[in-house]
Amino acid sequence: MSAQPRIPLHKPSRHWRVFRRPASSRRGIASTVTTCSISASDIDSGNKRPPPGTCATRKSHITQRRKAEEILDRLRHLHEVILTQAGEGIYGLDRDGLTTFVNQTAAQLLGYDPSELIDQSMHTRLHHSRPDGSAYPADHCPIYAALHDGVVHRVPRDVFWRKDGTSIPVEYVSTPIIEKGTVAGAVVVFRDITERLEAELAVEESQERFLQLAEHIREVFWITDPAKTRVLYISPGYEEVWGRSCESLYAMPDSWMDAIHSDDRLRVRDAAMSRQISGAYSEEYRILRPDGSVRWIWDRAFPIRDASGTVYRIAGFAEDVTERKRVEAALIESERRYRALFDDNPSMYFMVDAAGIVLSVNRFGADRLGYDVPELLGSSVLNIFHPDDQDDVRRNLAACLSEMGRPRCWEFRKVRKDGSVIWVRETAQAVLNDQQAPVVLIVCEDITAMKEAELALHDSEEFKNQILRSSADCIKVLDLEGRLQYMNDAGQTILHIRDLNAYLNKPWVDLWEGDDRNAALAALEAAKAGEVGKFVGFCPTTDGIAKWW
Repeated sequence: MSAQPRIPLHKPSRHWRVFRRPASSRRGIASTVTTCSISASDIDSGNKRPPPGTCATRKSHITQRRKAEEILDRLRHLHEVILTQAGEGIYGLDRDGLTTFVNQTAAQLLGYDPSELIDQSMHTRLHHSRPDGSAYPADHCPIYAALHDGVVHRVPRDVFWRKDGTSIPVEYVSTPIIEKGTVAGAVVVFRDITERLEAELAVEESQERFLQLAEHIREVFWITDPAKTRVLYISPGYEEVWGRSCESLYAMPDSWMDAIHSDDRLRVRDAAMSRQISGAYSEEYRILRPDGSVRWIWDRAFPIRDASGTVYRIAGFAEDVTERKRVEAALIESERRYRALFDDNPSMYFMVDAAGIVLSVNRFGADRLGYDVPELLGSSVLNIFHPDDQDDVRRNLAACLSEMGRPRCWEFRKVRKDGSVIWVRETAQAVLNDQQAPVVLIVCEDITAMKEAELALHDSEEFKNQILRSSADCIKVLDLEGRLQYMNDAGQTILHIRDLNAYLNKPWVDLWEGDDRNAALAALEAAKAGEVGKFVGFCPTTDGIAKWW
């Protein structure tokens, strides 16, 4: 077989892909792919391989270039992501102050489409006027200043103007771009601070209200650190109450305690160090003012915690309670005097509720009935009344409660613990107590002796009447004017008087006539003079029968 003629290759060169597997690679793992150039002459000449080093050199250059391009692409993509996702507005300026790029956040905050701002003067668009509306010259603008002095400019509060003409409060940083030692432009990063300003305003208003309160209340408001080494705030009331300057306390944080009375100081110091941080601090103590006067103080404290719950401040109120202490002392003394009067007054005092339960009784009243005070408290008041009187007592208490404020009086028998009986006259009045519940106040007077005297008098009167009724003589009783007040039954029979009332309070001497009348008058005058008046005279009966007396 004759040899085939060679067909010449007319293309000057051809790219070959060379697969090279690393010596350490195993079967089934992809080989490295590289690209190199082989000229046609190399093939025509029968060379099966490119010249030594040709593919390796070209492969190295191409690989480096592609790696650089890949890195550049990644950086470009990262740059775009940062600009797109950033929460702040970001835009770039060239050295003439014209916009080179604007991120989406900046465009949205300013009310523009990004394309509307490219190659535009940002100062003219958004920074042309100050917050009060007056013109803002570009040569005064800190943003443009970075283009000339190469210094970073930070502005914590300013305004940018939106497309619709409204303003937006911002803080911004203008950072120069330095290339080869010269300023090539600037990057501006800004943030909408509306919420921050509102929060600052709220804080300012809160602080103003706090100061208005703290500066005008009479109480002393104070704030310290937890260790009590620094006074962070003391209200002007300190000067009025302690009699010392606020500056002295700021300079010497313990000076408030130096003013505490020596008898109280150790107790207050221990309580302040151990209980203020827990909020359980509430102490009353005395202070000595520079003028020598003593004031009583009621001091309270509570912890202030940060967001993590850690106590970072202690705050409190110190109140001058000297007047309250004076009133309390006067009240205690008044209570002591009242208690002495209440317990030892020779009258029995009871207070019962609407159900008749004893709420209080004085010591004298309990003693008079043979009880100790606790034995009567909580029991029914009916238990100490005579059984025959209890129904009447119950009705009288009900009537008293039905007429609030109207005093009522009654007399009943009480039974002592030993079973003996005493008579009492009670004056009762229903009122409302501190809880607006009805109660009955009762003052009891022991009238046993009077009742016994009345009974004795009654018995004496009954005995006298028995004597008068049983006498056969005419016995009369006249007043000092000689008017008839009484005549026994025998006298009425003798004089044939059928209706004594017709003669009562009539002059006795009218029953006599002539000289007998004069004799009767003389006997009456003798009796009025304390002597015994006697006479004998003629006096007819009511029906005219003559009788001598």
